Amino acid sequence: MSNDTTVHLLISSSDQLELSCVLAYIRNKDKSAELEYEEVRYNSSSGYFFRVSGFANENGSFYPITGENGEIYDLLSRFPGLEIDGHYKDEYTAGELEYGYIKSQGDKSEDTPMICLKIALPSLYKSGGWQGKKFSSLGDFVFPLLAPFYYEGGSTSYPYNQNNLVTCEYYCEADEDLKVELWEETIQYLKKLKVPRDTTLIEECYYEGTLLREEKVWGQESEDSSKVTKYEVDTFLNALDPANASTPKDLLDNPDELILNDLEFSDEDGNNVMHLAAILGKLKEFPPAFFTTENFLVKNKHGISVRELAIENGYADQLPEWIKMENFEELFKQVSFLQKLKENGNHDAVQKILNSFPNPLFTP
Repeated sequence: MSNDTTVHLLISSSDQLELSCVLAYIRNKDKSAELEYEEVRYNSSSGYFFRVSGFANENGSFYPITGENGEIYDLLSRFPGLEIDGHYKDEYTAGELEYGYIKSQGDKSEDTPMICLKIALPSLYKSGGWQGKKFSSLGDFVFPLLAPFYYEGGSTSYPYNQNNLVTCEYYCEADEDLKVELWEETIQYLKKLKVPRDTTLIEECYYEGTLLREEKVWGQESEDSSKVTKYEVDTFLNALDPANASTPKDLLDNPDELILNDLEFSDEDGNNVMHLAAILGKLKEFPPAFFTTENFLVKNKHGISVRELAIENGYADQLPEWIKMENFEELFKQVSFLQKLKENGNHDAVQKILNSFPNPLFTP
């Protein structure tokens, strides 16, 4: 690493007492590094954890973080129950840290960042007592049900009083394009659930915890928390309750209100809303964003795709032209295989396969 290195660590343990001792130890230890620490938090995937971020001049006479003489190695030797994941960036490279050493390294521009989305619900306290739940436990109810996208981990806050708002935090690996997509889909999803009008969506740096972006979900229609009623909060919680979850059949009643997240719901046969639309001839009413190859090839529990159902039920005319061709699924699978060969430089092998098995979907 160079003299100018920024490190970000996620320190976790299943033992809350041990982790509290770790935090006290590194705060009290004499050091010259400029490090910042979070308080200990908890979630089901990481257990107890806190994040550390700061600057280290590793090649000079300053406080070392990595290596055998570094702070990470010292912590692991003193507290063997710890897990420490990390990330670093210097002038030239960026990569992961594992057990105090560089696990992976690459050009700084190639580093794939993590996205951390936080949903802040200031007025959730107004529904304390909803279905017998205390205000402090409402976050635990909301967190697993509110996840607006596939996520690798996350946590919910534990408010002690009405002045501490409930937040639900989700994170996953995402490039810049996916970040934009997740942000937009999350806003749409929250609006569809009719979240209280003081709800805020926040993007934070995963390791540093610094604010990157913040937006009121309802935009100009947002309200101050003092104007949000208990009825409005209860309506949101009722909509989130699995007992009231919409079925694909219910969703099909209003195709113009569909969002991509609705594809996550399926019936007992594994049919999502597009499968049912293909059977009933309602695909033509769907927003264009649903018309992707992947969505048309999703199979139900009987192994039948949306594409196949539309053709079998006489609605092939509602499919895009490019997906109507014979043996489309086999050709599409072959494209993935050919693309991997091409990326690995096996151009001769690609050409031989195409000479024997022409594929109109693949561009050499």
